[in-house]
Amino acid sequence: MNKCIQCGQADLVPKIVQLDGQVRGEHYTVEMLGLECPRCGYQTIEGPTMPEYRRLLADSYRATYGLLTSEDIRARRKRLRMNQREFAKYVNVGEATIKRAEMGKIQDRHTDEAIRRRTDLVLSATASRIGRTEAIVTSTNGFGAPFLGPDVTHWTLGCAGPALRHNIAPYLASQFVASTRGWGK
Repeated sequence: MNKCIQCGQADLVPKIVQLDGQVRGEHYTVEMLGLECPRCGYQTIEGPTMPEYRRLLADSYRATYGLLTSEDIRARRKRLRMNQREFAKYVNVGEATIKRAEMGKIQDRHTDEAIRRRTDLVLSATASRIGRTEAIVTSTNGFGAPFLGPDVTHWTLGCAGPALRHNIAPYLASQFVASTRGWGK
């Protein structure tokens, strides 16, 4: 057993612990299996679990900023029954980018949008139906807001190309990936 390095009076025991950390200067707390001293409450993790700790911190940051978490990316890839190499090619990013994102490196917005664009089932089906791989959801309320407010009666799926437009219901629009290009057009 490991003796507590804080009090030295008890052995550390396995327990779900809450650990603080920082990502890009912001504070987050994550929960994971670790070790705790039953006497003084000191909490820690063992060295081999450090990558999981860093991944959980990164995923907290991602969730805060609306990025796909590592689990989200892995789930989307597995839903398509692809390995990392196939998935990277499918979403048009490097294989190392997918590997790093699944292991906890925070992806940039471009990569996040590429993954969403290619893996959102509703978007992919609509884009395929209209013969485009890139589709943009725009609001018809004149403000181009990326949310379904009470003043939005319907949404239009606009394509990067010659004025193809398809009306979609608001409940489907909420499933589409909002792109910063094309809002309010």
